Amino acid sequence: MDFRKSTGINETALPYSKIGYAFLLASAIAMTGCGGGGGSGSEEGKQPEVSEPIAKTYTVSGEVTGLLGTGLVLQSNFGEILEIAEDGKFQFAKALKSEEAYEISIKNQPTNLTRTCSVAQGSGAIANAEVSNIKIICSAPNARFAYSFSSSNDELSIFKIDEKTGELNFVSSLTGQNSFLAAHPSGRFAYSYNLITAELIVSDIDKETGALTTTSSVPDIYSSRLIIDPTGRFAYFVNQHTYPNHLLETYAIDPESGKLSKIGQGYNIIHSLPSYRYEYIKIDPLGKYLYIGDNQSTLSFSIDTKTGLPSPISQSPYISQQHYTDFVIDPSARFAYFAHQGNGQITIATIDTKGEISAVNAPPPVLGLDPLKIGFHPNGRFAYATNPISLKVSSYSVDSTDGSLTLLSASQTPSYFYPELITIDPTGQFAYVSTTNNMLQPGFNNALVFFINPETGELGSTPIFATKANITYPNALILTR
Repeated sequence: MDFRKSTGINETALPYSKIGYAFLLASAIAMTGCGGGGGSGSEEGKQPEVSEPIAKTYTVSGEVTGLLGTGLVLQSNFGEILEIAEDGKFQFAKALKSEEAYEISIKNQPTNLTRTCSVAQGSGAIANAEVSNIKIICSAPNARFAYSFSSSNDELSIFKIDEKTGELNFVSSLTGQNSFLAAHPSGRFAYSYNLITAELIVSDIDKETGALTTTSSVPDIYSSRLIIDPTGRFAYFVNQHTYPNHLLETYAIDPESGKLSKIGQGYNIIHSLPSYRYEYIKIDPLGKYLYIGDNQSTLSFSIDTKTGLPSPISQSPYISQQHYTDFVIDPSARFAYFAHQGNGQITIATIDTKGEISAVNAPPPVLGLDPLKIGFHPNGRFAYATNPISLKVSSYSVDSTDGSLTLLSASQTPSYFYPELITIDPTGQFAYVSTTNNMLQPGFNNALVFFINPETGELGSTPIFATKANITYPNALILTR
């Protein structure tokens, strides 16, 4: 095609420069290609395409509190799974459009059986805003049963706990039975010791009545103390039946039957703790460290969380300046507390990042009354000590930075009641105080229950008897869900 003819441009007739002519020619070609000249191939009235706006999306998030250990898994109705390792904020990766529904639930509970988690404000619909108020609250389950064993008459009493008042409602008692050592954190199994037959007895706990039914046993055992790790997978005790060795033995727990199976060869502690009185065996709230004490020395162990086997952190035990009548690990597992009834003090030691008890950076001792036993509130903010000579139970606040104690008050017990043992219920509502030396009222009720003020942590000034039934000089009061 000759564009000069089609556009009507006469190259020789116009006084344009070559450059100007080229510009006009290019413009004419462009107009022709775009249909500017009204050619028959042009499209009339076509509108440009317009893309739809992208819908805004919003995230779904919240906060976890009270978690101990691992294993907590959240799930959503939009197909996302979220593993939670610790307290703090969480957020699902997928974002939702406005008016889309969300529902968050617990897929797996923590492996630490001392905690049960629930969801608050976990469902709704997106309303043109981020969702950030979901709460995952983890706390200790309510204790449902209490077991009291008395060596004075070989009687085991079983009680059902009133969750509103803390009162112990008598269910039944068994005489000539085994001393009760521990309850599984799931509340399904109980472990006791028979001195006559030298057996460790495993029993099922009836979920309705708390009654015990023997299911299996471990022979050739001589031990008065047993501890179970918080996940419920392993049990530990010092077996003095292996004389001249005293072995710290580890047993795996069958999750279906509670049956015990020995693992490893055991660790001989007699060289580190030559005493024959292993009164104390403790485990930290996360199940990472284990401690054995003999009234003055305390040996620290780390626990392999996969195999359950303990290894000594140091061959040298922590040695207290005075004999102690109790020691406990606080809920944060950062401090160890020792009661010294002889000089009226409670001493405090630090626990380092390896789990070893040490006097490094420890706060000064607290001058109490005549502290015999120590109990801790589950939140770690308050501690309690029984004083049998003074007939008082002391309440303390706990400094979260250095672990130091400050006396809040001292609650009086009846004139004939010598407070000795103390057990704090898992929810922190009640403190059970019992005595093994009620000489003025023999055969009388030997357990009191104090209400705990949730704000101040102090014990109520007027305790009530824990039960209308008789508890005869209990050596222990063990609670289980």
